[in-house]
Amino acid sequence: MQSCGLSANFNFHQNSPYYQQLGADGKPRVFLVQKPVYGLRQAGRRFQCDFFAWFVLPIADGGAGMSQCHHEPCIFVRRAGGETLYLGVYCDDIVAVYGRSYKGSVYSDFRDHLHTKWKAEDEGELNDILNVRVSRIGSDVILDQAAYIDAMVERFMPAGKLGSFKKYAPPFSPYFVRNIDAALALPPASSPGYIPPDVVILAAYQSIVGALLYCSTVTRPDISYSVSMLCRCMSRPTPALLEEAYHVLGYLHHHREVGLRYSAAPSEPWGHTDSNWATRRSTSGHTFHWQGCTIDWGSSQQT
Repeated sequence: MQSCGLSANFNFHQNSPYYQQLGADGKPRVFLVQKPVYGLRQAGRRFQCDFFAWFVLPIADGGAGMSQCHHEPCIFVRRAGGETLYLGVYCDDIVAVYGRSYKGSVYSDFRDHLHTKWKAEDEGELNDILNVRVSRIGSDVILDQAAYIDAMVERFMPAGKLGSFKKYAPPFSPYFVRNIDAALALPPASSPGYIPPDVVILAAYQSIVGALLYCSTVTRPDISYSVSMLCRCMSRPTPALLEEAYHVLGYLHHHREVGLRYSAAPSEPWGHTDSNWATRRSTSGHTFHWQGCTIDWGSSQQT
């Protein structure tokens, strides 16, 4: 979409507190914003409101005539004439899943309506979105983040350190749990014995774990447990935990081509969950599968 951040609706915005203007009635003046663009706090939200409203508006009224998913509001569906069109919307990016694209098909009609209402560009077959590469082998669809992992290694991994991680090691060291427990046992910030963490270690740790978290939630369930445990110590990292974060990053580097591969063959969804049954606040994990691959996973501490 070329019109992201623009809204046809009027909007009111209060003057900066450093530049107040009063009207004849003595009250502060406001701006009448006709086209909010990037830079205004409410621009993205205003655009989304207009965009989503157009999606669900009936075709007879000039809209796209789609239904919005109740569980995931950024997913829209339209069924007509035995065809189904799925749309995933992120800001001004749209991913369309459809079976037919010839003139008169559901997708073709939607595309024509879209270009009539908005300044849009059809970029063709999906190859990547949000740092996720999309590829195909036959009828299978593969999602991976190889380029994103390479960028993380280049940004975060100290020079010469990558070679210290073995290719076939798991995404944590043999002392992982012990290092986590040691960090969690440190006095909290509200305690008189609190010692602030090293600012350099804190910044590096939070940056690395934040980047790893994106991988673990999008395409890499194999690091979900490690990253979940590391996230528990975001405010109290130790040098040992920083090494654990590098360990996960080294594991990803050696297996950066690993991803999710979905098959078009008919299948039924299935899944399982388990817990380590700790005496206090167990760690639970779950994974659910469909079309030959994982569709949902997670590892978290019970409340």
